[in-house]
Amino acid sequence: MDETVEKQRMLGVLAEFERAIKSSDHDLMESLFLREGPSGEDGATGSSDIVDIEPLAAGSNMRLCPAGIYLFTPSVGYSVCLRETVQKDRSETRQMSFLFLKIDDAWKILHAHFSPAEITNS
Repeated sequence: MDETVEKQRMLGVLAEFERAIKSSDHDLMESLFLREGPSGEDGATGSSDIVDIEPLAAGSNMRLCPAGIYLFTPSVGYSVCLRETVQKDRSETRQMSFLFLKIDDAWKILHAHFSPAEITNS
């Protein structure tokens, strides 16, 4: 396993996530998430919630800024990002974290978490 290649592949999933938001493409967004996870020892299957895409307002701009991407194992990865959205009357920054699982040689988002970013000037 080439760790650099795998991290680039996960960054590619994040780029597609950004594109799905910008274009309000629900099908693309859904394709990025793992719908049914592998069975655990107890036979339960995992699933993920699909992000509900809010269309960007006309004149808005959004960008995803990955701050770090990490591999825990050859098939489990994690990323932290900032999502910056600028609209006519305001701007917003959100913290985002993504848990990735590699299934059949493809990285999928197993879980994503979003929260307001607390930006401080020191």
